[in-house]
Amino acid sequence: MFNNPVNEATDYIKRVVGVPGDTVEMYDGVVHINGQPQARQLVDGEYIVHNITDSGQWYDQQEALYQESLSGVPHSVLQTPTRMPRHEGPYVVPEGHVFVMGDNRDNSSDSRHGLGVTGYGRTEFVPYGHIKGKAMVVWLSLGYHGLFHGLFGGTGLRLDRFFEPVR
Repeated sequence: MFNNPVNEATDYIKRVVGVPGDTVEMYDGVVHINGQPQARQLVDGEYIVHNITDSGQWYDQQEALYQESLSGVPHSVLQTPTRMPRHEGPYVVPEGHVFVMGDNRDNSSDSRHGLGVTGYGRTEFVPYGHIKGKAMVVWLSLGYHGLFHGLFGGTGLRLDRFFEPVR
């Protein structure tokens, strides 16, 4: 969890992918750290996620769900095969900073895309001083058809995720 250095009014939770001195690249959706591809395995090539438009309308989107391992730590990652660029990077992480990526790789305001502020094509690293700590548990989760969704246009409380550990 960190305070966004280019919009300090916002806190983000993203995965740290690179530390000072690392070179991070993406080839066909696979993360490479210092030239080493990070293991990943397809779990479901037709995984359906519920997304919401800026106007509050829900829609289903098909994604590919992968199990990825960054330096031996497994976690789930979503990617849109039709949007996956062939190559991204190299991103060389400067001293005193980290490189972050979202687990929803093609829909994430992360280091590759200016942390959602300075835009696509502009790399933004997170300075150590902006890191607040590690996210440990989900304390609030809102989503499609959760509790009380009828009152809020389809968005409701996802009680099944409350107090679950962050993986």
